Amino acid sequence: MYFSELESLMASGGATSLADIARTLNTTPQAVSNWKARNQVPHHVVAKLSQSSPSLAGIPESSVQTPIYSLPSTSEEETISLSDILLILSEQIKVVVLTTFISVFLTFTYVQFVNQPQYVSSIKVLLPDNKGVNLGGIGGLAAQFGVNI
Repeated sequence: MYFSELESLMASGGATSLADIARTLNTTPQAVSNWKARNQVPHHVVAKLSQSSPSLAGIPESSVQTPIYSLPSTSEEETISLSDILLILSEQIKVVVLTTFISVFLTFTYVQFVNQPQYVSSIKVLLPDNKGVNLGGIGGLAAQFGVNI
């Protein structure tokens, strides 16, 4: 269904602005604005209108949009084996290798040339002066607290 058809249908019901149409259809004004920009009304809205309004019974099927997806049939049960998956991967090996190579290259380039290091650490080792006598365990502990032995 085209948006102009929806507008004329809603105008006959009293909804003239986009906000009125949105309130009537219980949706957002942004969604209605998108429908107007695309000049298409989603299938679920048309189905909802046809159920609630008998005046939509005369809409031709060509103007009603069909969904672009369809649910898989449940009558046939398909199984995919590991060999099927490996066959598909082997057919697409160029894409897999190329994608991996490009990802690694871009990551390396970013880390080496673009990304700035966030943390820098440095260390300075101070060795003790050998001016005094090496006091050892208890004397060293006492010296830390300012007691001179």
